[in-house]
Amino acid sequence: MLCYGFNGGLYDHENNIMRKSFSVPREYNPNYGKTFYLVIVGDDIENLRIQGYVDGSCDKGKELAGVTVDVNRFETKLTDILHTTLDDFMQLYYRGYYNDFLMSDVISMDMLYRAVVELLTTYGKLTDGTSADRYQTGMLEDMFGESMTHNRVFYLSSLISIPAGETVRLKADLIKPPSLDFYTANAENLGIYGYDMVTQLGSTLTFDNTTARLLNSESIIIKRQNFGFDPAVGILEARLDMKTEHYYLEVQVADVSE
Repeated sequence: MLCYGFNGGLYDHENNIMRKSFSVPREYNPNYGKTFYLVIVGDDIENLRIQGYVDGSCDKGKELAGVTVDVNRFETKLTDILHTTLDDFMQLYYRGYYNDFLMSDVISMDMLYRAVVELLTTYGKLTDGTSADRYQTGMLEDMFGESMTHNRVFYLSSLISIPAGETVRLKADLIKPPSLDFYTANAENLGIYGYDMVTQLGSTLTFDNTTARLLNSESIIIKRQNFGFDPAVGILEARLDMKTEHYYLEVQVADVSE
């Protein structure tokens, strides 16, 4: 199940009960007059009950009379409801809060929609495996917001001609600054800079082999690693085992004046 517009809820796995809730919006609230959506993918839900409470605890004895909700059940394509809710989200949270700047003014809604679908089917409730913890509640707002901020892999293309029987090397550089240990009580860890590399992380990219090369080794002191570098004996290159998921390198700046 997916939802849009709700700001609370509960899922009781043992009793197979799910609750979605929202605060009754006042006239000055951005959600006043808005439609909240429960998106049921698959079999319809049963025993739907609506009840108002004096607070968000929804405890027995705190029922609130006089609160009504109009419920309209309809069938539609998932594509259509995603477009409807995504457009509403962009209008509400970007047009309203950022001085009439709308993300779709610079990025097409089709591109944003594709990013949402990728999150939904790769990490969300429609994944073949287990969805990410932060998407377990099915709140579409979570994916709408992160579709514009999560890190992406960019692909570069280049046309090259390879003469018969020869090889051509194509090089692409990506500069990644190190992570810094800003504070530590252990003196031997002061000034540590760390580099990490993963060979597997749920990526759809497949590499036959990966080689790591250490540059400017004279300016660093290696403290910890699992690459296999050994500058003292001239080992500055390592062929990585693609079954090893995580490689790390922790270094300190060497005192070149010595």
